Amino acid sequence: MVNPTKIVYEALKDKIVVGGYLLFHDTVPADHLPLLHNYVYKEVMKDKKWKFHADYPKSYLTILQRI
Repeated sequence: MVNPTKIVYEALKDKIVVGGYLLFHDTVPADHLPLLHNYVYKEVMKDKKWKFHADYPKSYLTILQRI
């Protein structure tokens, strides 16, 4: 799951406008798919283009907003 997520993230990250949202599925809870969770929380969130918006563990969603 991590490699396809990386590919799609790289393809889309610069196409999302300021104020837009990026949703990641299967990233929460942390023990659901730990490698995917770590990729989003330790790599993607390092990029200062994004701020954390919300987690919805029951839906397995993490939402980031472009700043």
